[in-house]
Amino acid sequence: MSLSESFIWLDVSLALGALAWLLIRRLRGTLAQTTWWQFWLGFWLGMSWELAFFLVGPAFSADPPYRLAVSFPFHPAAQPILHSLWDAALFLVGAALVRKLCRPPHFARPRLAELGVLIAWGQAQELCVELLASGSGTWTFIPRPWNPALFTWGVGHVTLVPQLIWLIAPILFYAGAIWIEGISRRQAPLGRFR
Repeated sequence: MSLSESFIWLDVSLALGALAWLLIRRLRGTLAQTTWWQFWLGFWLGMSWELAFFLVGPAFSADPPYRLAVSFPFHPAAQPILHSLWDAALFLVGAALVRKLCRPPHFARPRLAELGVLIAWGQAQELCVELLASGSGTWTFIPRPWNPALFTWGVGHVTLVPQLIWLIAPILFYAGAIWIEGISRRQAPLGRFR
């Protein structure tokens, strides 16, 4: 198995593993309802760009914005779903970092420190994902006027648009996480949401 094939299987395994871990914790009653809703918030945010990239990708376009070196091991429609599960897990890691690095109460109101942690995490993990993907030869974005190359790495380029996505997405996730926590706090006496 090539390095790029191994990377794709790792990608798939981590996405499914994150979902399985959350489902097991939910069934055992050890997962906060707010974390469950934050996961799905992250999933739908991720789906917004994963589906868009999929629909303009190699399966549908003669001139796609990225190049895949290996075939996705499942039906092509599973790709945006699995990558969105991955995105959701990455958002939850960001939320966990907020809880670890920032003073409580977390996600109670807009705070620059919490948002800063989410943005820093979003930028760092996105850069790592692109470095690993391009370095392993799994995929790379093709520089375009609307998506210029930041630098060359491995078999391709690290480009601007994915970094911009992970600059904007944490802001949207943060707003949603505050909203979810607000609902949880209002309903906590009823025991229905947490």
